[in-house]
Amino acid sequence: MKFRSAIYDLLLLIASMYVILKSISNEGYRKTIKYRFTLSKNEPVIKDFKNQQKKSSFNGLWIHAASVGEVLGAVNLINKIKLEYENYPIFLTVTNYAALKLIREKYPDIYVRISPLDFSWLISKLCSILQVPNIVIVEAEYWPNLIDIFSKHGRIFHISTRFSKKAFNRYKSFNFLFKDIFSKITAFFAKTEDDKNNLIKYGIKENKVFTVGDIKAYQNYKDFCSEENIFDLVAGSTHRGEESILIKLYLKFEKNISLAIAPRHLSRLDEVIIELKRNNIKFLLWSKDKDFIKRYKNQKSIILIDTMGELSDIYSLGKIGFVGGTLQKIGGHNLFEPAICSRPVLFGKYYQRQSFMADTLLRENKEISNNTHKGAYVIENFEQFYKLVKYLLQDNNWLEEGKIARKKFEYASHSLERTYNLLKDKFNVFV
Repeated sequence: MKFRSAIYDLLLLIASMYVILKSISNEGYRKTIKYRFTLSKNEPVIKDFKNQQKKSSFNGLWIHAASVGEVLGAVNLINKIKLEYENYPIFLTVTNYAALKLIREKYPDIYVRISPLDFSWLISKLCSILQVPNIVIVEAEYWPNLIDIFSKHGRIFHISTRFSKKAFNRYKSFNFLFKDIFSKITAFFAKTEDDKNNLIKYGIKENKVFTVGDIKAYQNYKDFCSEENIFDLVAGSTHRGEESILIKLYLKFEKNISLAIAPRHLSRLDEVIIELKRNNIKFLLWSKDKDFIKRYKNQKSIILIDTMGELSDIYSLGKIGFVGGTLQKIGGHNLFEPAICSRPVLFGKYYQRQSFMADTLLRENKEISNNTHKGAYVIENFEQFYKLVKYLLQDNNWLEEGKIARKKFEYASHSLERTYNLLKDKFNVFV
C-alpha cells in the first residue's frame, strides 16, 4: 500500500497544478489555496477545536463534505448531534470556498476548514492533530489517502451514499485501488435500494450496507411554508445551456411571467447577463433590487439571483420550482428544496445524482398522490416544459400540486433520524 500511496501522491501532485492555475483567475481557489497545500496545528479554527475537546467529556467527530449541497446535509446532522450532546466537538472539512463561506456566515459556531488535498503527509498530520475516533464522509467523497490513513486511527462511516451503475463501472475499472479502500469503510448508509444493491454487487459485505435515504431530505421545513409569492417560476442551481432554455421559455410566454434564475455558479453570472442582453431582455438583480421586487410583486421580468445561501427562501417566494443540473448531463441538485416550500417540482431527465429524491417525488403513493396532482414532473422536451408551466399557473394549480410535493417530502424526511440512530445506537459513534 505504501508504494501505491506514493504513486497516488505523485499523480495528485501533477493534478494539483490545475488548482494552482485555477487560483490565478478564481477568487474562491485563490482564497483557499493555502489551506489545500499546508496545515498547522496553530490555525485558529484548529486551536479552537482542540480547546473544545479539552473542555468536553467527548473525543468528538470529524465530518467531511464537499460542496454546498452535501454541507447542508452535514449541518442537519451536526445540529441533531448538538441537540442531544452539549459541547460535543465536531470538526468539518469542505472542499470549496462557497461551502466554507456559507458555514462561516450562517453557522459561525461550527469549526470548519477547507480540506487539504489528499496528500498522504497532509492527511496523516490532520488525523494526528484532530485525534478523533470516527469520521463521517458525506456522499461521494472517496479520497484514497483520507480513507486509508484514517482507518488506522478509527472508524469511517459513509452516509447518504449514492452508488449508481455508472459509479459501479467507474470504480470497477480502478479496482486495484478502490477495492482495498472500500473495504476499510466501517459502514455505508445508502440513499436507495439500488445504491445498496450496487455496493453489494461491487463486493461490499451486505451487513455493512444500510438503506437510509438522504440526510439533505431533512430540513427545518416549517420555516419555509408561505402562500406569499412574487415569482411565477424559480429556476435554481442552473448550469450552462439551461439558462438558454429558460430564456426561450420566457420569450414563449411573451415576457409575461416573472422568472427568477439562480445560477449554480455565480462566476457565470456575466455569461448569463450577456445572453439576456443579446435577447433584448431587461432584468433585475436580487442583490440590488430586492426591496423593489418585494414591494411591486409579480414583476413580469427576469430576476437574477446573484447571492449565495438564499435559494431555499427564494423557492418559497415562487409558485413553481425548477431544479437545475437536470436538463444538462450534470446529475441534478437538491430536488426537495421547492417541495419543502410546498411548491411543485420540475426537473429534467438527468437526475442520477439525486435518485433518492427523484424516486421519492415521482413515486406513486396512494396515501399522498391522486390522479390529478402528482407534485413533481420530469421535463422531457421544451414544448412539454412550456405546457407544464402553463398548466401549473392556470387556476392556481400550483397550490394543490405543491401540497402533494410537500407531503412526499415529509414522507421521506426521516432519513436524518435513521442515519443518526444508526450512528448512535448501533455503532456508538458519539463518544
